[in-house]
Amino acid sequence: QSKSIHIEIRGCKTDSEQVWKSTGLTIWPAAQFLCEYLMNHEYLLQNRKQIIELGAGLGLCGIFSHCLIASLFSSCGESTEEYNNERTKNSKTRVLVTDGDTDALVQLRENIRRNQTIQQQQRVTPVDHEHAEALSKIADVQPTTISCRQLLWGHKTAADFVKRHGMCDVVLASDVIYVPDVIPPLFDTVQTLLCGKDGIFLMAYYSRRKVPVSIDLVLEKAQEKGFSHECLEETPDGLCLYKFELNHHEST
Repeated sequence: QSKSIHIEIRGCKTDSEQVWKSTGLTIWPAAQFLCEYLMNHEYLLQNRKQIIELGAGLGLCGIFSHCLIASLFSSCGESTEEYNNERTKNSKTRVLVTDGDTDALVQLRENIRRNQTIQQQQRVTPVDHEHAEALSKIADVQPTTISCRQLLWGHKTAADFVKRHGMCDVVLASDVIYVPDVIPPLFDTVQTLLCGKDGIFLMAYYSRRKVPVSIDLVLEKAQEKGFSHECLEETPDGLCLYKFELNHHEST
């Protein structure tokens, strides 16, 4: 059965003057690539307590994840009803959408507000009688919350963030590496945020972008920081998605 998630993201065109000042004000190809993968592999987000997007820019991946979890919860059908019942017993999934750039945060907060309004409108859309009773049982139980926070990368800032908001089951990032210098603080941040043996970091990367960083360098630095990696999907035009996990069995 085909699925669709309706969200609205506003920002700037990739060749606009604003994007030269702040790369977070547009949507890059890897963000869409990550969303498409999550749409077809939704289990990666199910039964998670906290999901965070790093370097979110306009917030596409974080907002999409929030809406995808909500759609799984509100769909009708026996298997989904069992999922709904189980989710009501557990805490909600929190989605934290973060960026370090103050200009990007302004537009990011607006995009979150816009899509929260869209979700509210969709929840009050009339439905047929067959599904009305099932939906009424879960109408007041929201499976996920979403909020925007500023987060600069590094061990210290991430540790302070964890004290305030807790650790995360899933970390998302797309098109966030532009120069080699950002790779160590990125993985320092993920290492600090990620919790438990089941925690995963999903990073989408576009190798055709004109940046002085290769995916091989990223993987090398990740390994130095204690991460294992797996390529989940790759396209001929240079898009790739990697899953990173901490090697907890290794001594530090």
